[in-house]
Amino acid sequence: MKLVYGIFPTLHPATVARDELHDMHERVDSDEHDQEVASVAIHQHDVIPNKLPRTGTAAWHAGIGGAVIVGGTVGLLLALLASGVFAAGGEPILITGSNPLQLVMLTVAAAMFGGILAAIAGRAGNRKQVRDLETAVANGNVLLTLEAPRERTRSIFETMTRAGALRTGAL
Repeated sequence: MKLVYGIFPTLHPATVARDELHDMHERVDSDEHDQEVASVAIHQHDVIPNKLPRTGTAAWHAGIGGAVIVGGTVGLLLALLASGVFAAGGEPILITGSNPLQLVMLTVAAAMFGGILAAIAGRAGNRKQVRDLETAVANGNVLLTLEAPRERTRSIFETMTRAGALRTGAL
């Protein structure tokens, strides 16, 4: 699920978009669409904090991705080095004594390092977007938010734009 948003100049176009989205979802009979309709929120004077995603969620996903990528790459490279794939003249290149436990520990440490760095980056990126939305509302715009599956974001963007959204996006 993604948090889809539209920034509107006034309350009226945001309400029109909300009603259009509600009507569109009423025509579809599914639990997923019921969740979308239930999660629609209009933020007029202040952003409603519990209607925006926690920045920790983005950090968690980025951290897992970073750990898998860095750990997998380091693990593969160490395994190839230890097996002698890069050996010149048939003699294997020895790294850290070629102790398999040391290689595994080095891979785990690299995965943890990659995960921490990616989590920090994921949290910072998401928090900046949330601050931008809070600033838009503080400047007098109206924010419409809706949780929806990733594959439905394009149609929701189009509906919001037709209703008068100044900007749309997803977190």
